[in-house]
Amino acid sequence: MHSVQLSDQPSCALMGLPNELLLYILKEFLGLGDLWRLLQVSRAFRYFAVHTIHRRWKIELSPETTMKVQCRAALIALEALSCQLSSQTTSKVTKSFAYSPAPSNSAPKDKMFVNLMRREERLHQRIISGISSYKHKYVLIEDIDIRNRIRSAVDVVFHHGVFVAAVSRSPIRLACTHASSSNRAQAAMMVRLLTRLDGAFHACCREITFTLADNIKAFLEYTGYKLLAIQDKAKGLLVTLHTISACFDLMGAAFIGKILNENHIECAVQRTCELLSDPYLRPVKRALLVDLLEGWLTIKRGLVASELCRWVRMEIERCDHQEQRHQLQQRLPISPPLSDILTRLPLA
Repeated sequence: MHSVQLSDQPSCALMGLPNELLLYILKEFLGLGDLWRLLQVSRAFRYFAVHTIHRRWKIELSPETTMKVQCRAALIALEALSCQLSSQTTSKVTKSFAYSPAPSNSAPKDKMFVNLMRREERLHQRIISGISSYKHKYVLIEDIDIRNRIRSAVDVVFHHGVFVAAVSRSPIRLACTHASSSNRAQAAMMVRLLTRLDGAFHACCREITFTLADNIKAFLEYTGYKLLAIQDKAKGLLVTLHTISACFDLMGAAFIGKILNENHIECAVQRTCELLSDPYLRPVKRALLVDLLEGWLTIKRGLVASELCRWVRMEIERCDHQEQRHQLQQRLPISPPLSDILTRLPLA
């Protein structure tokens, strides 16, 4: 009771600020995890926290089911956990495990690392329990309900792994060939969750693959329309390109984790290449392909990815040839309005 009274004083002081200033403070200085905790412990700040979460991360809370809210809470905790894993991994063994999308029996025995993995497993179990918590009198209805809940969970995982991750994504320059460690660790952790769901519900295992593939397809179609609408807005374009980069990380991790197959990846990459066909987006396309190839497709030799890798390399070479031809054709380059911005774009 004493702690509640102590926390009331700064709370009252903040609530005395103008709404616009309070919203600015919440948006600029608090992360998603902080706002989520504020949402749960402070009735006074709840409206402002919900508003900020929706505006910045596009997370709808009002109409969501209890299961989706629980899933979202677990994903936020997993995101924080992935940051700890990527920052705490120092040895080659722990790094390979932290960035692996599939659970492994050869996990490192480091005490801190084992503790983090146990926390991850508890969060997985919380989501699994939320999916299977409701029982029905009739088995058929229960099976349909569980399949619907699995699809909803995969929808939330995809939204979090792409749209939410893009907002707080660590930027790197186009010259880099690998995504930052935190980005890769987060994508790997999301796919470990999907792999865990796949093992927990054997009868519905294909639901996860189909739902994830449908989400990727719908996302790329949505992105195509969005690129048409924001060609003259550099900030909006940057966020959109970050979502594509986050989607590529999720696809690469899902391929390594055997959630998606070569055909899924190839179709998605083909569509992305079509979307990024403009000359000033060519460096972005090449960076995405190189990162997918060297950051994901070639890191596990046991998978048969030779055809897919060969095809991605051909696309990278095509980008290089097109760029060379473009430079030869334009002795006095006339660049599109966003060319100067995108050549220095901090893509993640």
